[in-house]
Amino acid sequence: PTFAITVGLVEDGVATIGVVAELRPLYDNHVPSGQLSPEREPGLQVAKTFVGYKTERGYVTTINQTEAITLQVDTARSTAAVMTTSPEVMFHDANGRRDYVKEGGFEALLAGMGQRRPIVDGNIIRILQTSDGCSVAYERDLTAEDIAAAGPILAGLGVNVTDQQGSALEFGDLTKEYVALAGTEALVGRAVELISGGERSASESLRSKGELPSHPYFDSLFTHSPSTGYAQKFTGTDSY
Repeated sequence: PTFAITVGLVEDGVATIGVVAELRPLYDNHVPSGQLSPEREPGLQVAKTFVGYKTERGYVTTINQTEAITLQVDTARSTAAVMTTSPEVMFHDANGRRDYVKEGGFEALLAGMGQRRPIVDGNIIRILQTSDGCSVAYERDLTAEDIAAAGPILAGLGVNVTDQQGSALEFGDLTKEYVALAGTEALVGRAVELISGGERSASESLRSKGELPSHPYFDSLFTHSPSTGYAQKFTGTDSY
């Protein structure tokens, strides 16, 4: 598993400093667990530290205190690996039931990016991996401290972080949850179009045909029991 400590500084609704400390399990493989002293029990250690901050010349990012190189990628790229955390949890309505409109947007993103399945899990660390220039992240239900921390770091690497409409994130209300897309400018622009079109198509199908859209990825998720208890409460039988 991957965990992280996230800290974001917001000034006038703009994230100006972000810090993400990646944590990984620390084990002593040479001593049986029962023989470890309390101070040597397995725990977590900081594996990597990302810092992004705004300057007069733009955002700068350091990784383990070394300034990172701005991303150089093919700006015409239109397909990518789709990264997210837990789709069966994020794409639901206020009552925890499947939201077929939101699902439609995500299914369209997968298809348009040439993917059958997303790369899941990894929380905020997964978003940072969009700096490879070949990935796009689509996350919902993000807290302000998570996305405000990741935004400046990615900006310093040449990666765009926007809302679902492709607009810059604004942190006017730090208590609400945020929706975010992350990737190169070309990939984020493509993702906005795909998600919008998929949601519109699903909405029209529900309204005009009165039938539930077929969503292969989500249908497969809810046909089988989820692998984690985290998603269990969102897998009940729905009625519409």
